[in-house]
Amino acid sequence: TVYLQAFADPDGNGAADALYFPNRHLPMRADLFNRVSWQIATRTKVKRVYAWMPMLAFELPAKNSAANDKVITEQHDTDGHLTMGYPRLSPFSPAARQVIRDIYQDLARSATFDGLLFHDDVTLSDYEDASPWAMKTYKEWGMPNKIADIRNSDDLLGRWTILKINALDNFAMDLAAVVREEQPDLRTARNLYARVVLNPRSEVWYSQSIDNSLANYDFTAIM
Repeated sequence: TVYLQAFADPDGNGAADALYFPNRHLPMRADLFNRVSWQIATRTKVKRVYAWMPMLAFELPAKNSAANDKVITEQHDTDGHLTMGYPRLSPFSPAARQVIRDIYQDLARSATFDGLLFHDDVTLSDYEDASPWAMKTYKEWGMPNKIADIRNSDDLLGRWTILKINALDNFAMDLAAVVREEQPDLRTARNLYARVVLNPRSEVWYSQSIDNSLANYDFTAIM
């Protein structure tokens, strides 16, 4: 199996600035993904080629109406928790979600491949997401209107974490369904931080769960 990167990140910040396939929302750095995936599939002994893609980490052009619909990290004192460095679109913004769906649909229509590998940007820290769209969603979940209030209750923090994990995985499955309209035999994989596997407490810090990953994806790639 080969995980073939379908996005370009020339500034190295973990987010896609351009893509290697024609699409509606980001520059195309070069129309390479389809050609390279076909070459690998037909000229090597590789059995499966996966399109390696971000789920949230897209840096949209400023003119895009969803460009500023980003994950917001609530300000806090450094306490040893990892700060997620990737700029990410908020998974709770309807406009951002539609842009991401469009990108995945364009990928599915531009190339033939066997699977999707979701990048390690499928994560929210325990201080995220503080965007207006996220706060509206938390209210619908029955949560307080301040992340600090959620964090001050072990019960609320636990429920909030589970709901965020499910929201991220459900969106990934939604994107896989979009791709399956063109690639019906699609398999899925996702990157998972090793700390989530080694220390169950870190689920709160990453909004990731090994049990959820094993249940939702065909494969989990431990980093």
